[in-house]
Order: sequence, then C-alpha cells, then structure tokens
Amino acid sequence: MGKNNGESLKLNSESVPWSQRNELVRELEEFLLNTLSWGEVPIAHDASDVFVPDKHFEPEPSSRKIQLYEDPTPEMEVARESQLVRALADAKGREISMLEQLVADGGQTHYRTLIDELGVSKSTYYRALEQLNDLVESQNGTVGFVCAKIHEDLREIFELAEHGKAQIDYAKRATERVLSLSENILENTSGALTKWAAKWGVEFEERDVHGGDTRLAIKIQSVLNRLGGPKLADVLDEGYSAWSDAGRRTSEFVDALVEYDDALTGAEHTLVNKEIVV
Repeated sequence: MGKNNGESLKLNSESVPWSQRNELVRELEEFLLNTLSWGEVPIAHDASDVFVPDKHFEPEPSSRKIQLYEDPTPEMEVARESQLVRALADAKGREISMLEQLVADGGQTHYRTLIDELGVSKSTYYRALEQLNDLVESQNGTVGFVCAKIHEDLREIFELAEHGKAQIDYAKRATERVLSLSENILENTSGALTKWAAKWGVEFEERDVHGGDTRLAIKIQSVLNRLGGPKLADVLDEGYSAWSDAGRRTSEFVDALVEYDDALTGAEHTLVNKEIVV
C-alpha cells in the first residue's frame, strides 16, 4: 500500500482517495482485531503472558475505539450445512451421481471429463448443474464445489455407506432425516451437532417414561460395529462433544436412550451412559 501521484492510496489493485485514508485505516484495524478475536488470539493490553513490558515498551489500552463484533462463522457454517442437506435431499439420481463423481475426482474436473465419466448428454449435465447451483459451479469449463467445506462434508457422507447404489441411497436418506429432526433439538444449535446428525443419520425424539417424565431418544440410522468400521462408542463420543459445544445440557445426552443397527446382531438399544464415560 502506498501513495501515488494521483493523491490516492493503492491497496492491491484498488485506489482509495487520500482524503479517505483514515477511514481505510479504521476498517483495516477493525478487520484485523475482529479476526484475531474470533481466532481466540488475545488483543487486550493486559492479556496474561502475551504483552510483556520492558524498559522500551509498556502495554497500555489504545485510545482508538474499535468496534468488536460477535463471530459470524458458526452461523455461516450452520447455514452452509443446512443448504447442503436440503439440496442433497431434493436431488435426483443424476444429481447425486454428479456429486459423487466430483468427490471422487477430488472436488473439481473439466466438464467434458465429468460428462464422459457419468455417461450422460450435455443437456442432462446442464440440467443437473442447474439443480445443484447452490453446491456446484462451473468456471471456464472447470466444474467444482462452491467451497472446500461442501466438498469435505459430502466426502464424509459418501464414505459412510456401502459402495454403489447403496452409497447414493444412504446419503440421500441421511439428509432427508436431518430435515425432519425436531425443531426444539436443532433450533439455534451449533454446526457441529447438525453435522453429526447428518453424518450418522440421527433422529432425536422425546420419549415418555414412567412417572410422566420424558427422556431423550437418539435413533442412529447407520449400521455400526462392522469390522474395521465405526463403533457405537466412538459415534456417541463425537455426539457428546457436539451436544456440549451446542450449549445443551450434557446430562440430557448422557441419560438418553440409543437405538441403532448392529452389523452382527441387528437392531439394538442401550443407554448412552453405558457406552461412554464422561
């Protein structure tokens, strides 16, 4: 950044009039301090073991007033994941196949290569691309996911199920179940809990128990405990962390009923507190 002969500042390729330089500095400082704060980097002058005074430097509060904002990234993450599950639940077979092939291709490929791999016509390809425009984009002949997060989440979903058609069907069913989760569980919750529910095809219910009380029931639609596959305890550990991060009462999760399909014994039920130690 520097001043040029036209009485303006050059910031990358953009010019800022010299008369607006103070506003530019304020915006840059605001952006920098908010980014550091969201990353949990201490910015207060009296932060412990961060700014160490010596004979040349004495940490003191700045006289400049910088507006600090609440971190928007958790809400952005939840919105992106909601967009993903809704788009995937509405997708037809050809769209699912395109997503699966893009994941297999590393997240992006040339559109001609994708058409050949899918064995479809150009018109079919363009219709699928239009249906998936919230997840997939095409630029200069290269088609890929709109962001790395979508690629990562889809890769995890597809990796959970069997190969072939079962893999496609599983991913679709998992996202459909996420859309039907009770609103009192997932409303205003964290992206981690939403993602965990989508990943394992989880449904939450409130079950009536003896004495008129209710208890949380967790229905896991994935088949667990396959040889070399995910174990129930690992899935519940992950869910407990996500539940806790969402600010929900951990005792509610720990005391919950669990229903799942075991690869060896079929339908099973247990309690969370019998499977994990917290």
